[in-house]
Amino acid sequence: MPPCYTAELAMPACNPTNQGRLWPEQANSDRAAAKRAAQCGELQMCTHGKWRYGWRPIAVNVNQLGKNRNAKIAGCEETKAATPAKPGA
Repeated sequence: MPPCYTAELAMPACNPTNQGRLWPEQANSDRAAAKRAAQCGELQMCTHGKWRYGWRPIAVNVNQLGKNRNAKIAGCEETKAATPAKPGA
């Protein structure tokens, strides 16, 4: 895996301090990033379930519902490559 994606893949722990936050982190401040993540089925929210906190998907792509769930979604790989790495990460 390229080193620029390692910081992006490290999800923070879901706890009371970040409950309601979105992942990927850019989705919290950028509507376009939230829309891209939702269309790719990558958007998750930190929520409190019955007993514990956890990251749960809030949107899925229709291609993720079929038999071939690991199929690449058109346009999603390009957005990952175009996403700049965070400075200082």
